[in-house]
Amino acid sequence: MTFDLNGSGHPAGEHTTAAPQDLHVCRECGSAFVYPRSIEEHGAVAWELQFHCPECGWTDIGVFDQPVVQEFIEELERGRNKLESDLAELVQANMADYVDRFSVALAADAIHPMDF
Repeated sequence: MTFDLNGSGHPAGEHTTAAPQDLHVCRECGSAFVYPRSIEEHGAVAWELQFHCPECGWTDIGVFDQPVVQEFIEELERGRNKLESDLAELVQANMADYVDRFSVALAADAIHPMDF
């Protein structure tokens, strides 16, 4: 089954200038984590993208102009940067929690040589 990737009435697989901000959004579940499984040249100025949603399993294929694909790639980069930033914050919060618990254990004399 194919879906209208760009909401313009063009069937998936047709050359289009879809709104680039929409390519990362799943057409089935609305997830903003859609990513390309493959990107292949399609003529001189277009690219064929195979999409996949990791949340619901939706897939589709579409052909898009270079500027649309470039904006999609930039959106993927922004998402990757956000995930990396969130991961760094999570690691820092977990480490702060670990240090707090370790400090409490030290103060309670609850750390022994066999713990290492």
